[in-house]
Amino acid sequence: MNDLNSLMHASVDGERPDVDRLLAGAIRDGQRLQRRRRMSYAGVGLAVAAIASAGAVMAGTQAGSGTARDDLAPAASGPANASPTGPAPLRAGQTFDLGQGVTGTVVACTSTKPSGEAGVSPDCVLPKKYAIEGSSTIPGPGTGFAVVLVGPAAAIEDSWSSSFDSPQLAAYQGLTYALPASDPLIQPIYQGQDVAVHLPGWKLVGPVADDKATLEGPHGAVAGIVWRAAKDYAAWSGQPDKGADPLTWTSEVHDGVFVTIQGGQGTTDVEIQALGASLTWK
Repeated sequence: MNDLNSLMHASVDGERPDVDRLLAGAIRDGQRLQRRRRMSYAGVGLAVAAIASAGAVMAGTQAGSGTARDDLAPAASGPANASPTGPAPLRAGQTFDLGQGVTGTVVACTSTKPSGEAGVSPDCVLPKKYAIEGSSTIPGPGTGFAVVLVGPAAAIEDSWSSSFDSPQLAAYQGLTYALPASDPLIQPIYQGQDVAVHLPGWKLVGPVADDKATLEGPHGAVAGIVWRAAKDYAAWSGQPDKGADPLTWTSEVHDGVFVTIQGGQGTTDVEIQALGASLTWK
């Protein structure tokens, strides 16, 4: 274990990553996976494991540094760090081409509020038309600004997965990352399209959360029901690893959505299909 820790420290020596931004990105990625995973139960452990692993690596990185944040210098990556005077100042309305069809537009924070931790960049406050998704906690030339990402959903999700890291913005420590509040990526698919199941012994438990709900049956059997966008119906109804799986039942499209029912602990193929056959829209 000591040898492993030494190798880990050696691998990051001199790099000094923005630990909080990376960890926040890992958490966001875990939340994204949890929100969009196709299997109701299998994805949870993966998301939690990803977050825990990220936390362990970050803790190992900090262990030899003496302080949690204050001695973490920005990593020297990208052309923006080439100048000894630092990157050019940001200005509201400025745009960056971040690749894969994603554009980042700079907006000024309407205000900032202290984070409550010494040496940490203050939190950015933005109008309600924006939703903050992450930020760099190290004070720097990005403090007081946010970049709003617009582009293909898959490319923006890649940005989440990579902790919003990009060569064009690497030098702007303290920068906040946001999406338009109307972006489908952060809007729930479920908008009150309720269902009922009528299979004896089974019931829908609790409110819909994160486009998902739980079904409980006899002898501790459980299943998951997920609300999905109509645009994904073709993929779910025709792919072997999705709708054609005998452990998954797929509804027809109703009011812009469809639902899938997926088996969990103690649930048989026959029960999943019977649950689906008993489902009605309210």
